[in-house]
Amino acid sequence: MSKAQRLKAARKEQRRLADKAAPAIPPATIAAATTSRFGYPVVYLLLAIAVVDVFTYADSDLWGHIRFGQAMLKAGHMIEYDPYSYSAPGHLWRNHEWLSEVIFALVYNSGRVFGLELLKLCCSALMVLFLALALAETQAIGPIQAAVMMLTAPGISAQMMLRPQLFTFTLMAALIWLLAGDSYRRAGRLWLVVPIMALWANFHGGYIAGLGAVGTYAVVASIQAIVESRDWRRAAHLSLIVIASVLATLVNPYGVGAWYTVWHALTNPLTHRVINDWRPLTEAVAGLWKTYVPAALLFVEAIGFLLALGVGVALAPQGDDLPLVVIATLFSVAALAAMRNLTLAVIVTSVPLARHAGLAWRQRSAGKAGRPARRAAAREGSPASASDQPDRPGREYVGQLFAAVAAVLLVYNVVFSPALEPIVPSPVGAVAFMKEHHLRGNVLSIYNWGEYLIWHLAPQSKVFIDGRYDTIYPAQVIDDYFVFESGEPDPERVLKAYKHDFAIVAPSSPPWLVISQDPGWKLLYRDDNAGLFAHSDISIKGVTTPVAGLAPPDLFP
Repeated sequence: MSKAQRLKAARKEQRRLADKAAPAIPPATIAAATTSRFGYPVVYLLLAIAVVDVFTYADSDLWGHIRFGQAMLKAGHMIEYDPYSYSAPGHLWRNHEWLSEVIFALVYNSGRVFGLELLKLCCSALMVLFLALALAETQAIGPIQAAVMMLTAPGISAQMMLRPQLFTFTLMAALIWLLAGDSYRRAGRLWLVVPIMALWANFHGGYIAGLGAVGTYAVVASIQAIVESRDWRRAAHLSLIVIASVLATLVNPYGVGAWYTVWHALTNPLTHRVINDWRPLTEAVAGLWKTYVPAALLFVEAIGFLLALGVGVALAPQGDDLPLVVIATLFSVAALAAMRNLTLAVIVTSVPLARHAGLAWRQRSAGKAGRPARRAAAREGSPASASDQPDRPGREYVGQLFAAVAAVLLVYNVVFSPALEPIVPSPVGAVAFMKEHHLRGNVLSIYNWGEYLIWHLAPQSKVFIDGRYDTIYPAQVIDDYFVFESGEPDPERVLKAYKHDFAIVAPSSPPWLVISQDPGWKLLYRDDNAGLFAHSDISIKGVTTPVAGLAPPDLFP
């Protein structure tokens, strides 16, 4: 018998003797310990998915996202110049969300509203799964992982709308899973960041946040490696990952031009001043508190979630995850600066929060090592832990309850929602009036209504501005729009500077007051949501006095 064979036989005999000496484990304990690979019952994941997916509304830009995707599918190529506006006709269009819009169009063409809801559910499920995998990397006990997951879900749900950000949230969860694996156990999967960034750069401009997370992780982890162990190889490896990730984002139809478009949107000071998503978090929450308290409460819960990380780090500072803590801190600051960053902050904060909460729990448990149960476990030679204790009475019923709640929420959201309620009321009646009387021309309206008008009236009618905002419209057009919307300092100039044929504005708004007092305009139709004005040069057959109607039902599409 060779030396290798003798060694193999010796190891086999050792395993046989160890198995024989090992005490039998009751089947109930095995079942309890293997409820799921995450250390907690899988129904918690189902409930988290249901909570994340609970709000299914039509964003004000959803009409445009689908229409733009349909236009690309019909043309068979990218639409390079804008065909929808009259304030910037033929302007260069770098559509950094093109892949999201193609997917929206394909899903809607084949499955209508049900398909869109199913797409959102799939994104929610993938995001929760990636988060669960990331939390498992922290090695926190199952109940802490489950608790962090259940606290994360409500903080994410408020911004999980049918818009391209869905893909950013999903890919950020995948990214934080890869970073967690590298931070806690050098999992060797970090190279997957590169294809993720290449895909992300075609879905949504949020890839900038992903690059920020990867770059921050590489810098902090490299400094640690050099200072603590002179590990220059790790620093070089992380640097190559960052360089490759940056280059991967150039794999898009516009190359460096996509970078310019996203950077311009991020640095436009007017955007941060007037667009609600870009306003500071405290201002946005204060505004929601006056208009929609449930959403405000969800944002407050998310703020508390971010603050909890500080408590966890204070209780257990040695988590061996400084890069992740720094990322969470930076994203929390970004969330305070702009509300739209809040969901990303919650996602990246969840992992270090679970890590430090788990360490704090271990420290607390170690301080109570004198408990009788622990002494008994020590005498038997096996440590007491949450995973090897039999199920407590009633835990099975709690799991069944969670499963039932998750099933009801998911079925209600996906199966019994044949239409979507818009976040912003749409000018349904005004558009129906235009269609009924075959009115076509240039339509001035607020930008939240722009893509609704494109869906229903293009290509016969064009819009002044829409939700594509500064990715299409020059600074002068945007400045003029906000002068018109606010009613100061000189909205009359905006009415005369462009060839407007119609205007659709909300009653009692500053634009309404300006147009209604201008003799060059006449009111054709009004309801509680919107009024339709026409320039006095336009003659409308059969309409001699303004038509007053009730606002029709407002649902997507």
